Amino acid sequence: MTKTIRKTFGVYEYDKEEIWLNEMAEQGWTLCGVGFLTYHFEQSEPGEYQIRMQLLEKSVHHEESRKYLSFLEDTGIEKIGHVLRWVYFRKKRTGGDFELFTDRKSIFRQMNEIIATLTIIFVMNLTMGISSISVMIRGGHPGMVVGYFNLAAAAILGWGLWKMLRKKRKLQQDDDLFE
Repeated sequence: MTKTIRKTFGVYEYDKEEIWLNEMAEQGWTLCGVGFLTYHFEQSEPGEYQIRMQLLEKSVHHEESRKYLSFLEDTGIEKIGHVLRWVYFRKKRTGGDFELFTDRKSIFRQMNEIIATLTIIFVMNLTMGISSISVMIRGGHPGMVVGYFNLAAAAILGWGLWKMLRKKRKLQQDDDLFE
């Protein structure tokens, strides 16, 4: 038996998304495919699989990424699918937890990749929004709707960027506390 669920998570909520996917697996619904805002599940033994996600530095089709994904497959980790550079993995539970990030350095690298991606998209939307609205104000074509859409997207991305920076700062503080 299979089922499909459409659900939205912000990029900055990757940890909540992963928790939700693992809760589904605990209920016997293991992730078997992904699409944009779409998750495909198949029935399995409750808790049989553990799910992890990772934002790759380069496209999944890049040589470095293909080598990395091949290495993971050699260790028994199954690539379920990807959405842009986000890759979804699963592994059967055979003992301990399945972790992709085993040290603080790799966790910070992942967070920095998310922050960099959000920053680029935020700046693009903010720039396009301001540009569209300023052209409209000076009597140009009516780009107001596009401009407001870009500014709304920039606001949402800015919120996500702020949340990611807070998560990173908290993790750094925790790290400093234990050093």
